[in-house]
Formats: sequence, C-alpha cells, structure tokens
Amino acid sequence: MENPLMILQEILMKTQHVQQAAIVDARSNMVKACSLGFTLDYEALANFQFAFKNSMLIRERGLEYDKMLYTVVRAEPDVVYAKLDKRGIVLVKTNTFIVVATYIEGMYPSVCVEAVERLDLYFMTNWSKHMLFSHIEVVYHLGWQHHLLLD
Repeated sequence: MENPLMILQEILMKTQHVQQAAIVDARSNMVKACSLGFTLDYEALANFQFAFKNSMLIRERGLEYDKMLYTVVRAEPDVVYAKLDKRGIVLVKTNTFIVVATYIEGMYPSVCVEAVERLDLYFMTNWSKHMLFSHIEVVYHLGWQHHLLLD
C-alpha cells in the first residue's frame, strides 16, 4: 500500500495551489487528516454536509465557511466550489470521504480543483484495495497533521 501521507502531499500540497486541506469521513463527519494548522469546527462540517444535500439552495444562498459567506459557483450532490474575492473552497464527496481544500490569492483555482478531483479519483479507485482509515493515530509528517489509520 502506498503511504497515505505521501499521497496527500503529492496530490494536493505539492501543487502549491492548495493552501489548506482536509479529509473528512463522510459518514461520521470526523476529520481524518488535515494540513497543519487547519481546523474544521462542527459548524463548518455541518455546513459542508448541508451543501451536498441542498445543492440548489446553496447556489442561491451561498456557503458559510469561517464566518464568511462564499458565493457558490458550482453545486452538485458530490461537488461544491465556492469563492469569496480571490480565495475559495473546494469540496468533493465520495461515498466514504469529503475532500476539503482552500486556495488564496495568487493560487490558481483550476489547479486546486484538479488536485482535489485527482485525490477524489484516487480514493474511488483504490478504496476497496486498501483501507486507508481504520484506526486513528495523530502523526506529523511533511507539514501535515494526519490521522492515520493503522491496522
């Protein structure tokens, strides 16, 4: 099995167009891995779940994140892209995970989106081959705070 820490580093952060990122368990709504210093509180996680379930509504209302209202530029049951000025947030959901990534001014939103979608594709094609998250242990590696699941 490939090292999940390296997968996160290679697919997201190495692009230099993802400021912060997290992997959230879609069922339990618990953060499984996140970049160093990136925290997602209960309200943010609840808003993300609401966004996936109510894509039509959030297109009109926007997505609240970090006490700010982001304009939603794409909303579907498994994808939400939102922006505020020159920063934004990308959410992609599989049956198992929600991938969250943010970008800021100077970063290309399209590269951030592509990186998140690549990680999403990785999870969809490899999840049945490896159980990446089964037990949780906090580990610091390559600037990421990881919740590793070890058997």
